[in-house]
Amino acid sequence: MRVLITGGAGYVGTSLISNLLQTPGVSEVTVYDSLRRGNLQCFFSEPAGKSTAVFRFVHGDILDTRTLSTEVSRADTVIHLAAHVTTPFADHDAHQFEQINHWGTALLVDLVEQMETKRFIYISSVAIYGASPSQSTIETRPNPTTFYGISKQRAELHVERLLNQTHTLILRCGNVYGFNRSIRIDSVINNFMFQAHFGQKGRVIGDGSQHRAFVEVSRLGRALAELSTNNPLPSGTYNLVERSLTVGEVVDSIREIYPNFETVYVDQGMPMRNLEIEPDPRIPLLSNAPPLLSDLTKFQSALR
Repeated sequence: MRVLITGGAGYVGTSLISNLLQTPGVSEVTVYDSLRRGNLQCFFSEPAGKSTAVFRFVHGDILDTRTLSTEVSRADTVIHLAAHVTTPFADHDAHQFEQINHWGTALLVDLVEQMETKRFIYISSVAIYGASPSQSTIETRPNPTTFYGISKQRAELHVERLLNQTHTLILRCGNVYGFNRSIRIDSVINNFMFQAHFGQKGRVIGDGSQHRAFVEVSRLGRALAELSTNNPLPSGTYNLVERSLTVGEVVDSIREIYPNFETVYVDQGMPMRNLEIEPDPRIPLLSNAPPLLSDLTKFQSALR
């Protein structure tokens, strides 16, 4: 099986690639990426573990129809990670969100419709639910209010056309955390861990009671590799979340490892937008996550 990963040179892609290259039945893994974020770490192999599949890289933009169509035509499975990514409630740079997240996905879906693609996986975001004082589930109607969330919802509407044509998964992903070679330090848990390790002050906006939904990057990579090869789920839309925690709970967990971690609370009286997501019981691959403290301890061991 040949797998094409758009945006595969990024944080999630790096974990996914490592798993796919050692998955039986996968003969080729192609990363299609513009390298807009300057990520090159995914091109360095792990110290242990020999690849059983061929690795290819194609330098291309998601809006480059000619180059992209060639790669889609040779793939059995397409995993669409390419996106302009920020925090869930980012509300700037509207043009980039619209062009890359919305129209880039629309173009890719058009190509998949034309080809004999067997499986399509789209990584969406729980940001499409928008802020809510209560917990959101897969049954909650999307209500995005930011450019990022709106662009991801619009992209989903294009992907939905594939649900009756090919095996298609729309996976609404939580905030990703944890160490790998292509780590995003701007992710909330990663950022706090970096600050705590090096004795810097953490900055919390509001009183810390706002929820965020999380998923750990190495387990996410394994889950995506499993979903793209063994086909354990029927076509549909799913929430890819392990846990929801308040920012205050995250800080408290980090203090168990770094007791002297100091945080500064800014605008504690300001109402903060809440994003609490129920883990999807239909995805058993992420149902047995260890406590956050276990993940943080592993993260700590990766820091100098």
